[in-house]
Amino acid sequence: MTLPDSAEGVWSAPEALTIYQVRKLEASFSSSGLPRRDWLFDLSGVTEIDSAGLQWLLAVRNRLFSAGYRLVFVNVPSTIAGIIELISLDIRQNESFPELVTNV
Repeated sequence: MTLPDSAEGVWSAPEALTIYQVRKLEASFSSSGLPRRDWLFDLSGVTEIDSAGLQWLLAVRNRLFSAGYRLVFVNVPSTIAGIIELISLDIRQNESFPELVTNV
């Protein structure tokens, strides 16, 4: 797992974003702090995601949003994009959800 490049604000997600990885991810991100910029999450390698992974993505998004920055998902596999778009239906009424970019 690699942390975001502080100069670029880009993070490549691991193959699985599940309950088994979330604790390690949160510890890594909490200790490194958030870059003061918009972030790009490259999800091209993600093949598995569960509710804990989705909750973690929302938590990161909320931290960035409250600091005035955006979270943009890039290279999103179609199966993952469908899940993220489904969840965003409830959120879009009140606040923005991460932008999805499938082809970069």
